[in-house]
Amino acid sequence: DPSWHWTRFSAVVAMRAARLASAVGRPSETLHAASWPATDFEAHWEMLHQRLSSCHPAMIRRFFAALPQDLFDSVDSVICGGKKIRARILCIMCEALGGSFADALPRAMAIECIQAASLIHDDWVDGDRVRRNAPALWTLQGARRAVLLADVIFATALERCAEMGRLDALALSKAIAALAAGAYQEVLDLSETGSNAMPGTGRQSSYDQLIFLKTGALFAAAAELGAIAAGANGALQRAAYDYGSRIGEAYQLADDLDDVVRRPAGKPLQSEGVSALYILLDRFRLIDRNQGKQPQYAEVLQCFMIHKVELERAMEHEITARLASATLALQTLPETPWRRVLEAIPSELMRRKC
Repeated sequence: DPSWHWTRFSAVVAMRAARLASAVGRPSETLHAASWPATDFEAHWEMLHQRLSSCHPAMIRRFFAALPQDLFDSVDSVICGGKKIRARILCIMCEALGGSFADALPRAMAIECIQAASLIHDDWVDGDRVRRNAPALWTLQGARRAVLLADVIFATALERCAEMGRLDALALSKAIAALAAGAYQEVLDLSETGSNAMPGTGRQSSYDQLIFLKTGALFAAAAELGAIAAGANGALQRAAYDYGSRIGEAYQLADDLDDVVRRPAGKPLQSEGVSALYILLDRFRLIDRNQGKQPQYAEVLQCFMIHKVELERAMEHEITARLASATLALQTLPETPWRRVLEAIPSELMRRKC
């Protein structure tokens, strides 16, 4: 049974990492310390990051065992590091529903693979030259090799999830499809906001759909995979999915609030920034929409200057509503300390972004 193989291998990796941590004087990473969440959220959140970071090198070697050394080194460089927010949510959801860290670990690795691969694509498409205070991969290896490496990571993560089980593969494949759709449908120029705008079912649907595709879907998959790893029933899997989705949408809203609305005055908006402003103003009903008519840059910027404070407040309110919805989705989970950690995550993530 390939699923049993991954759980057994992950248990061995976690045990070795815990022994090493204990040997070098980091008892917070030991298996016993991780078997029940710390009462202090900050301590537990950081401890989980340390455990994942300790285990990921071995997991990467097993995930990508068939790759030649030079390709493996490139994969290792882009997957290691990062905040591992989605992976941490996956692990906590799994343990909240009766699973173990070993059950969660290979799925957390798969989620980290998808996040890393999507960032490689994003950096090339957006022309970003720096990622995590280091040169973006495409600036080092060229666009062709960077994009193809991301494809290798996507495909390998999906293959490994298929080995874990049908539900795992389905959850991850839906997230990959959503990420791709979100990147493709993102409006980068005002000329795309008229008749060519992303289809939706109502005035607010385009932006809401986009933040789900770009960010909500992968958070949703992380939480859902945590429930699947724990062997939870369908209702609990759906609750986990809703929880992750709302957190991801709030996360994207907060990003847009910081990067677009609260952008420093000295940093001029590029074409995609003005387009993003228009979509936000339209989403919160602060600009008149002329059906089929392309909005003008000056019109959008003038409207933004008039309604900036209203837009900030509306977005802050929407973030709060999504976080509350995420917490509400947990009501069907068993009442345990792990659930209390999950309940703390939405507000704590936003606090760290401030």
